[in-house]
Amino acid sequence: MAAFYVQVQNALEARRQRIILSGSSINWVKWTVLLVQAGLTLITIALIHSDNHAANRIIMTIFATGVGVAVVLLASHSRPFTGEMSVPAAVLLQVMPEASPSASP
Repeated sequence: MAAFYVQVQNALEARRQRIILSGSSINWVKWTVLLVQAGLTLITIALIHSDNHAANRIIMTIFATGVGVAVVLLASHSRPFTGEMSVPAAVLLQVMPEASPSASP
């Protein structure tokens, strides 16, 4: 009986954590600051390397790729339980393996 109680408590705690995380998001000020900073950095890189067009293209491509990866990463963490890059319910399935789709008869 005690093991069942522990499993229920673990499931409820996992549920609470998911509910708390699902309400979190990144506000518009942080997105604006990130994009403005990235834009200003790209302009600075372009001005510094304006004499060498090949180096300018390479360094701007590398930085723009890094900015793109950062934006996608932040977007995926902004709403962690919705969308294409959502977090699965793996923690809940660990404490409730009978709820797994593969456990159905």
